[in-house]
Amino acid sequence: MGSRIFSPLVVAAIVLSSLAVWPATRAFAAPTSSAPAAATCVSSVGPGIPHPTGLPAGVSGFHAQWYGQSGYPTLCPGERSTATVAYYNSGSLGWVRGRMGEVAYLGTWGPEPGQDRVTPLGGDGAAGSPATGWPRYNRIAMQPADYVGPGMVSWFQFTIQAPATAGYYR
Repeated sequence: MGSRIFSPLVVAAIVLSSLAVWPATRAFAAPTSSAPAAATCVSSVGPGIPHPTGLPAGVSGFHAQWYGQSGYPTLCPGERSTATVAYYNSGSLGWVRGRMGEVAYLGTWGPEPGQDRVTPLGGDGAAGSPATGWPRYNRIAMQPADYVGPGMVSWFQFTIQAPATAGYYR
């Protein structure tokens, strides 16, 4: 029984590990001086990233493999964007929405901001996170389907918001 409770946390950790390698979201600050602006902030989203081939299947317990994602966004300060990350259920057990210990969540991971840490890119408004509609400040999204069986893919969508300070963010 203990492994079933821990396993969805592993799924969340695996799921979010893709965000740790996701190139940083870029935010550009508007000029603050009266001098002519050298560049205007223009938002964009790059091309999506296709899924890999030859994914493992039927691994005993709860397991997930990164499957694909939307393109990397470049955002102006304070601007929001919807991101999508897909995960393939490579385990032998299904993910059941709303059932504690069997539901799949995306969670924050390191090195930035670190496992189960608040991030300036989104949250539920708690712990200093911006209110972008996440289930919690450290849980980015919950599986959208009621059930994701072995061999199926779940497409997680969530909103991110560029911080007011220009920079690269993960």
